[in-house]
Amino acid sequence: LLVPYIIPCFAIIISNSDVPNVKKWILGTSLSVTLLTNSFYTFETTLNYSNTTEKKAVTKFLLDNNYTFGYGTFYNANVFTYLSNGKIEVGNLYKKDIDDQMFLIDEYKYDTWLTPKRYYSQPDSLKNVFLILDAQEYKNNINHNSIKNGKCIYDDGYYYVFLYDTLKDFKESFDK
Repeated sequence: LLVPYIIPCFAIIISNSDVPNVKKWILGTSLSVTLLTNSFYTFETTLNYSNTTEKKAVTKFLLDNNYTFGYGTFYNANVFTYLSNGKIEVGNLYKKDIDDQMFLIDEYKYDTWLTPKRYYSQPDSLKNVFLILDAQEYKNNINHNSIKNGKCIYDDGYYYVFLYDTLKDFKESFDK
């Protein structure tokens, strides 16, 4: 933000004939080095930043244990499919938002937004269906029937994964 202001100031100082040439050279060089260093630092920070570190850990866990189909909220659905190159499929659960917080509803209901419809026509006999929630979603829904009736198989403080024997068990877990 300061660069548009600083550059004209330096131009005025450098063009001032009262300033010795050596000082102009030092000032110009220091400005160039500062700008280049800050640009490189910003570029490196942007390229090396990853907000998927925690997601990669839970993705590895799911793949290592051959858990390939489950449900989550919209923000957890497509990202795990992407990170696993399509090996993990996660359908969207319908949810309600209250004060920018996500809560599961009290019945099994899915939301097909941006996910293949085939996710929602799986046979009830499908085995090892999981529910994945991030830490805030888990905290908001800790007393939800689907969480009480699922077996927590993964908890790293960032993500929680609950396992159900079959898709039918997962659907019924909302009603128990």
